[in-house]
Amino acid sequence: MTTKTWLIFAAVCVAIIGGMVWMSQGNSINVDDVDAHTIQTGNDKNGNIGDHILGPDNAKVVIVEYGDYQCPGCKQVAPMLKAVQAKYSDNVALIFRNFPLVTAHPNARAAAASAEAAALQNEEKYWDMFTTIYQNQEAWSGQNGQTRTDTFASYATQLGLDRDRFINDLTSPDIAKKIDFDTALGRKVGVTGTPTIYVNGEEANQYVKDGKVVDRNEDGAANVWTSQNDFEKIVLIPALEKAGVKLEDEATKTE
Repeated sequence: MTTKTWLIFAAVCVAIIGGMVWMSQGNSINVDDVDAHTIQTGNDKNGNIGDHILGPDNAKVVIVEYGDYQCPGCKQVAPMLKAVQAKYSDNVALIFRNFPLVTAHPNARAAAASAEAAALQNEEKYWDMFTTIYQNQEAWSGQNGQTRTDTFASYATQLGLDRDRFINDLTSPDIAKKIDFDTALGRKVGVTGTPTIYVNGEEANQYVKDGKVVDRNEDGAANVWTSQNDFEKIVLIPALEKAGVKLEDEATKTE
C-alpha cells in the first residue's frame, strides 16, 4: 500500500473523530485509580475480563493498541503488530483495547463484542476472531440487525465455537463493561483517534519519511506504524534496548 493511501486511511480515522469521540456509545467508567499503561486483570470495572495478551505476561516490552474494528487504518496495522510480536515473541507482548468510534463506525461496538464473546468461550480464540473480523471488514461494515449478528456468528462457527452461546454472549453485561472500560482507559491517556499505539507507555506518534523521523506536516510524512521496518527501527528496537534486551539474541533466534 502506498504512503498516500496510508495517509488517507489515517486521516479518515482521525479527522472524523475529533470532538465526536466523547459521543461514543457506552457508559462512562471511572478509571482515575487505574494505571492505563499496565496490564489489566479482570475486576468489577471491566466485567472480570482482563486484557487479552498475545505473548508472555512478563514481556519486557508491551504494545497496547486502542483500536476500532471498523477503522480501515486499524485493519491495516493489525497484521503488522502481530508480525512484530511474533518476530520478538520472547520479549514483546501485544494487547488490543477496544475503542469503538460508534458515531463514525456504527458496527464497531458489535465487532468488539464479537471478539470478546469468542474469548469467553476460549481465550485462545480471541486473536483468531480478531484476525477474522479485520479480514472480513468490508463484508460486515454495512450490515445491521440480524444480518450482522448472523455474519459474526458464522465466524464463531468457523472457529469451532458454540454458535448459540456466542450469540447470547454478544449482549452480555460483562462484555459491555469490558468495552466501556477499555474506552475509558483510552480517554484517560488522551486517545482521540484510531489506531493509537503505546509501547511501554510511550505513544508511537512519530511521523517518518525515508526511514527518518520528520515533522508531521512535511510533504510525504507518514505515521510510523504504517511501515513495519520503521516501527521496528524507530519505536520497538529502542524500547527493547531500553528494557535491557540484547538484540543480537533476537537476531540469532530469527535466523
